[in-house]
Amino acid sequence: MHPLFPQPERDEGDTILFSISLRLQFPPPSCNPRPRLRHRDIRQGSHTLPPTNFYVRQKIISMYTPPKFRVEDPEQIRSFIEENPFGLLLSLDEFDIHDTHTPFVHADDGRHLLGHIARANPQWKCWKGGTTVKVIFTGSHSYISPRFYVSDFAVPTWNYTAISITGHVKIIEDESEVLQFLYRLIADNESSDEPWILDRTDERYMALLSGIVVFSVSMDTVEASFKMNQNKSEEDQRKVIASLTATGCPFDRDVARVMSKNITEAEHVVGGNGG
Repeated sequence: MHPLFPQPERDEGDTILFSISLRLQFPPPSCNPRPRLRHRDIRQGSHTLPPTNFYVRQKIISMYTPPKFRVEDPEQIRSFIEENPFGLLLSLDEFDIHDTHTPFVHADDGRHLLGHIARANPQWKCWKGGTTVKVIFTGSHSYISPRFYVSDFAVPTWNYTAISITGHVKIIEDESEVLQFLYRLIADNESSDEPWILDRTDERYMALLSGIVVFSVSMDTVEASFKMNQNKSEEDQRKVIASLTATGCPFDRDVARVMSKNITEAEHVVGGNGG
């Protein structure tokens, strides 16, 4: 089913799904087990979940990425993250899903992300050795109306760019590494000819280091989905580009720019193959 409009045939190109699976299981007999709840009991609300003496088996599921929209070029993925560094960090503890929006940078090895959160944020307290987390980056996105197409029949959809990274989190304790991360983060985002620079000789700044938790995330699984109407005809795509450009909305123009780039690159591929 289409996310915005039902249609008789399944169209993988017009859906997106990010899910987190929480599978309830009850403890062994020594932990005072309660009767197993049937799925229909939970769904119908005939039982309430026990508040304490059960545990949750948690698994972070991959982002839904149709093949037509999948991006696998490492340089394109790296550039996307550098252009859209403000990510969503997700992690699970025994009972809750924690999420924090925070900026990231690539580590020097190119295989890890570096980020930070406030020490007052309880999310980091559930990170034990090898804890798996997910980081999501979102870029250009826009609503696409059926009015934007040349084709007679179309349904509403949403064009978007997103990258989902799953890996293991590790807290960075070394002060020199913490400072190096902060230098990188600031330098990447200062755009002035006279950028502000962190002065480590100023004790006021150094005293604030204890208020943050710096961490790394291994880029074990990287999934990139750039849904830009690649499943539509070139005529439809060009009409969508023109329609988005005409709205004057910066988000719409960004999507139109990405779509135009895709068409240009596809033409170069065809030309290079003698097509």
